[in-house]
Amino acid sequence: MDDRIRRLRSHLKALGRGKAPRGVRWIPGTVPSLLLPPPGCRYADRCPRVLDVCRQDRPASRAAAPDHEVACHAAELEHAAARG
Repeated sequence: MDDRIRRLRSHLKALGRGKAPRGVRWIPGTVPSLLLPPPGCRYADRCPRVLDVCRQDRPASRAAAPDHEVACHAAELEHAAARG
């Protein structure tokens, strides 16, 4: 058996059957396709802060803190409102 398949089976077995590991929450919604990503933000179907613009335009990445970037329309609006 291929070693990659053995590792994959081990990981899946560790997750259990449809249950999240202790302390981990499943993210609701649909996982976006890597081959045919949706227009706009790839996380729009899974985000509790989704806006109409999220489904149309991919957000630009910006620095949020040292060594941290964010690409989120909702975060951008909050940042703009905080600056006044």
